[in-house]
Amino acid sequence: MENEKIVTTTTETVEVSQEVTPPVVQIPVVRSETVTINSVYEEKETDIKETIHIFIRKKAVLFGVILFVSVVAVISLLSMLQSVVPVTVVADTDSIVRTVSPTETATQISVPSTKETLRFKKEVYKVECGKKITVECQYTAKNGQKNSALPKLTYVSENPNIAVVDQKGNVTGKGYGMTNIKVITDTGIFTTVPLNVTLPKSYKIKYVPYIYQGEKYLSGCESVSTVMLLQYMGFKITVEDFIDHYLPQGEFTFNKKGEMCAVDPYTAFLGSPYDEGSLGCYPNVIKKAVDKYFKEKKKTENYRVVDLTGVSLKHLTQNYIVNNQPVVIWATMFMANPVVTEQWIVEGADKDSPYKDGDTFEWKANEHCMLLVGYDEDYYYLHDPLSDKETAYDKTTFEDRFAKMGRFALVIEKIS
Repeated sequence: MENEKIVTTTTETVEVSQEVTPPVVQIPVVRSETVTINSVYEEKETDIKETIHIFIRKKAVLFGVILFVSVVAVISLLSMLQSVVPVTVVADTDSIVRTVSPTETATQISVPSTKETLRFKKEVYKVECGKKITVECQYTAKNGQKNSALPKLTYVSENPNIAVVDQKGNVTGKGYGMTNIKVITDTGIFTTVPLNVTLPKSYKIKYVPYIYQGEKYLSGCESVSTVMLLQYMGFKITVEDFIDHYLPQGEFTFNKKGEMCAVDPYTAFLGSPYDEGSLGCYPNVIKKAVDKYFKEKKKTENYRVVDLTGVSLKHLTQNYIVNNQPVVIWATMFMANPVVTEQWIVEGADKDSPYKDGDTFEWKANEHCMLLVGYDEDYYYLHDPLSDKETAYDKTTFEDRFAKMGRFALVIEKIS
């Protein structure tokens, strides 16, 4: 159709007058008009192509929007899954970067390509403070067989204050809270699992020796409580030996003005633990005495004395009692209210004392030291040197007296 033409013909008649001699001749006149339709079709084709291009562009934009929304949704879903499910490394490439999850901090670690996988059999483990569980792994070898013989594994606790783990996967809860247990193979792959350490509703330390201060150590509750703790930890020491050889002691005197003077109870025991009229001392003094004992016995690299003054009873139960560590603790005799009965001018204050020479110190009567060994929902259980058996004190009352005396507490920790 590109070369077809339409031809139109028009005929006109010319008349010759009769007066002319020559004959009349009628000559047809032909006018030819040619119209090409190529331009018509080309215009139509251009319109169609432009319409198609517009349609394609609109579809491309729509497809791009859909693709972007889909990618964002997938990334969000993966992030949500990573925050819940413990991460397992599968080494399928030359170097895989993995973000540790789900608890405290995220770490990026690269591991070599092995095409092995390692998973814990549970997504979360739970254990009570002071108790043990075993965490188990499922290993997939290079050949894809599950439960293959495990390679050499190394277990690590990310927070040993909350839980410890041995190289057989046995986990012991040490303190209340959350941590992660990580296991690493000798081929370089690893995985982690969250561990939740809970606090039991009641707990009592067993086999703690009991010593009654009776009529022999009339003011010696601090020394008696400390010796009970030392004996529980395996040391062969008596109350007399502790008082006579290790406990710093001070006496009252009078200055030129007639004022009563003495060291403060952060520096030394006021009086003699054998005498009824003596006062007492605070954790600093007991720490100095036990430090001296450990130094003499060459135990300073194995044990340390920790002054926990200011901590709460909740902290003591969560971090020490449930781990079978008795606590030397200060409250009052038979839960009587403390009352200021004596005051004096401080002389010879230790450098670690909150008092300095010349300060006035006020003594709170009814001060008493005991050994905390347990608790339940209603009571704290103590080896009270004034009683001939284990004593239970109401929680609310004991917490109040503990606070009023200054929240004094002390423990002995085994280092190695």
